[in-house]
Amino acid sequence: MSDKTRTELNEERLDDPKIKEESRSAIIPPLPTNTWYGEVVSILYGFIVVNIPITSIFSTSPQIIIFAIWQLGLFFCLSLKFDQILRAKKNNNINWAYYITFSFFIVQGLFEPDLGSSIRHKAGIFPLIYFILFYDAKKK
Repeated sequence: MSDKTRTELNEERLDDPKIKEESRSAIIPPLPTNTWYGEVVSILYGFIVVNIPITSIFSTSPQIIIFAIWQLGLFFCLSLKFDQILRAKKNNNINWAYYITFSFFIVQGLFEPDLGSSIRHKAGIFPLIYFILFYDAKKK
């Protein structure tokens, strides 16, 4: 699945000398994706690189470093707030906002070819992320 979406696109982009410089944030899986175990590793690797980009902090590109810091902070804040909601054991509408957001993150980790498109596609759920982050402040 990721072989047809992520790997083929990135191979084309990396082979093109005109856009090779622009594809510095391409997500390249550590194993070939033409086997079942390579595909599994690619899916997990994509999720981690897109949503918990620890290795991207050490990039040479300032844009990638800023994205990595922002994404780590966002994922950490959302995880902490979701843990609080689950511990409260209340079944309210805010739970659905978390389910939709984390489902989006999972699907995004599967299909995103690079970190640049990751932030562009995540922009569509910024209102939902804003709602989650500031839900408690709005209630008071």
